Amino acid sequence: MSLLDRLRKKDDQKAPAKIVSDTPAKKDKVAKKTEKKTSSDASVEKTTTTTTGIAPLENLLVRPIITEKATLTGTYVFEVAGSANKSEVMKAVQKMYGVTPKHVRIMNVRGNAVKWNNRKGQQRSWKKAIVRLKSGETINVYEGT
Repeated sequence: MSLLDRLRKKDDQKAPAKIVSDTPAKKDKVAKKTEKKTSSDASVEKTTTTTTGIAPLENLLVRPIITEKATLTGTYVFEVAGSANKSEVMKAVQKMYGVTPKHVRIMNVRGNAVKWNNRKGQQRSWKKAIVRLKSGETINVYEGT
């Protein structure tokens, strides 16, 4: 207990004392400095924290994957964030493309083992979402490619 008491005393001694000045100009300068510190701290908190703690839906869909099989079957395939689940992918597709998915399937794709110049390595693993839309709805994924 004595060690903790010593640490508390050191912290109390390090705490800054309140500045008291006689002139109003000095008081204004001190007040402005404290306002700037509090306003910048508040803006940092707003940008770093989210309300739900989940990544924004715009960042959930990484890119569309265009394959012959996907175009023939009428499904849409996306590379998604590793933390994505089915309901989040449905909401993200709805928000970004304005269509309502009928069904979403998600799978983890393992990275292949590769060899380059007699060195072993591995490609990155990623998550894939297969989205099937309601009849009559389409997504224009070829626009950016």
